[in-house]
Amino acid sequence: CRTGLAPFPVLLAATVAPLFAAVVAAILRTPCAEPGTPAARMPQLPRTLAKERARQLRARGEAAFKQHLDSQVGRRCRVLAESRSRGHNEQFTPVRFNRPAEPGVILDVGILSHDGRQLLAA
Repeated sequence: CRTGLAPFPVLLAATVAPLFAAVVAAILRTPCAEPGTPAARMPQLPRTLAKERARQLRARGEAAFKQHLDSQVGRRCRVLAESRSRGHNEQFTPVRFNRPAEPGVILDVGILSHDGRQLLAA
């Protein structure tokens, strides 16, 4: 977590893009065969291969997100409380609080762990 809020484009370039670069690159290499598009006129991949590629993309995305969550454990970060029990940090990662918070308040919290979907605050 950073110590100050950064504008959205900076956050996007610094966090989201590197984490999902492999996923985005793989998606861009897979043509869309919607009717009327140039890809629709190209030879199509067998459905089993397309499903396998989609499975691989999901696995890469999950691994990248887990790596991101792992990298936040033990750090302090600022979190915007969006409800009494949850919020998002400056990198837009979901955070669950261990005690009630006032919605709309920015809190400085320590990250104890994660559950694979969100960070767990101290």
